[in-house]
Amino acid sequence: MLPTLRTERLRLDAATDSDIDALWAIWREPDVRRYPWDDAAIERPVFVDAIGRSESLASGGIGMWTIRVATAPDPVGAVALVPVGHAPPRDLGPGPHVELIYSLSRRFWGRGLAREAIAAVVGYAFDTLALRRLVAVVDVPNAASHRSLLRTGFRRTGDSDGPKHRLAWYALAAPEASPDRTWPEEARE
Repeated sequence: MLPTLRTERLRLDAATDSDIDALWAIWREPDVRRYPWDDAAIERPVFVDAIGRSESLASGGIGMWTIRVATAPDPVGAVALVPVGHAPPRDLGPGPHVELIYSLSRRFWGRGLAREAIAAVVGYAFDTLALRRLVAVVDVPNAASHRSLLRTGFRRTGDSDGPKHRLAWYALAAPEASPDRTWPEEARE
């Protein structure tokens, strides 16, 4: 099970079957699905499968968290660490790579909540999982996601073809490790 992560305004809980309807509603919002789903309608079975895959990753310390704020009873978004699902550009270096993905209901945009959730998961990835690097993939026209990643320290590393738009690849390296820190073999470069 993924740990609960807390920030000043957010609580990130492991996504479970009980979150399916709330998250599915968010991922069907036109402004939310425009890029991660290439503006396609999301069928419920596809979404249920995504939650199931996330739960199966939890034993390795990665998967999906719901984003919750004190002012809303239901999740307002999701953030996840998952194996990279696209063919990375060559300049990304050897894998395997862990990808950060996130979404937030349109009514909560513009408050810095995505950046806050990203920062919490990045801290967990580096401090608890001891990963050396994270990547993120954004459709080139998705200006808001580019800003969120840049503001949390990610740097653009290259581009590749995507299903609908060109994809911009970002990477964030872990802060320098102390001499006695060890890294899991799968996260070594």
